[in-house]
Amino acid sequence: MNRTKSLCLFSALVGLVAACGRVVVDPIDRGGVSGESGGAGGGGGAAATTGGAGGEPTDGGGMCNAPAPPSPTLPDQPGCYVNMGSGWLSIPCLCDLWLANTTPAPITVGIQLSVTPPEQVPTLTGALDVEIAFDDPDASLYATWTKQGGNGESFAVTSEGGTTTVRMGAASVALAPVPVAACKTRTATARVSGSYTAVLSMEAVLDSGIAFATTEGTCLGPPPF
Repeated sequence: MNRTKSLCLFSALVGLVAACGRVVVDPIDRGGVSGESGGAGGGGGAAATTGGAGGEPTDGGGMCNAPAPPSPTLPDQPGCYVNMGSGWLSIPCLCDLWLANTTPAPITVGIQLSVTPPEQVPTLTGALDVEIAFDDPDASLYATWTKQGGNGESFAVTSEGGTTTVRMGAASVALAPVPVAACKTRTATARVSGSYTAVLSMEAVLDSGIAFATTEGTCLGPPPF
């Protein structure tokens, strides 16, 4: 079994904060784990998240459809979930960043990546490998970032199968603004390897001013065994 339980804080876009039990569902072993309600939160999720932007705009075009309701049972799909009392809701895992556009118009988002402490500097070819995989079915992120200054030096971009991956080659990388379609959510999942003390932080700011960020100090490589 490769599951973890922890307490978390889940912040919705409107600023509502609820304490919750968090469950990470492993893709191989999914049986017999239930969440816990209540408690003051530890690390987990993102500083601002939603359970999804709610799909396409409504027929009137003035708003996004409501997201799917919480599941009455723990979903068996790999991912992280919280029990909100009324059911299970999907949330970002510790190294995930969700870029949710909850408006019926396209927007852009700028992304800042940083690794600490200072002596831990990511490399493009060396041992410390910090990579962030972005959902990119239309390759628009890839098209933007391959043309950005610093590509091939402070970061490197590759694309395969609807996913664009950024490998960091510097401790701080600012990625150029990219589009997020109306009522859609782009997801990013990071991986840190080659060090168990390097910590990755990811922050994104939509042009509406809404910010998303991973919880500080939570995305790092696994410790040695």
